[in-house]
Amino acid sequence: MQTLPAMARQRGVQWDAWQALGLGADMLHWMISCGEDNPSTHLRFAHAPGPGGQRGAPGVVRCMLVEGGQLPERLVEMLGAPSD
Repeated sequence: MQTLPAMARQRGVQWDAWQALGLGADMLHWMISCGEDNPSTHLRFAHAPGPGGQRGAPGVVRCMLVEGGQLPERLVEMLGAPSD
C-alpha cells in the first residue's frame, strides 16, 4: 500500500487516498458477503496477478472454498458457538 502513491505518480495519475479507503471498504463488504453466502465453510481469499504477473498490473481477488478446511470448527472451539 505504501508504494501506491509513488506508482500513481510514475504513471501520471493523481493519488486519491479516499478512493483507496473506499476500495478497501468495498473489498471487506464483499468478503463478508461471501462468508454470509457460505456459512460454516472455510474460505480463502487470494490475489491473482494481472497479465504476465507484472507488479502493478491489474489483477483479481478470488474467493475459494478450502476443501476439508477446519477454520469454522476451530473458531467455534476458540470463541464458542455464536448466540442468536
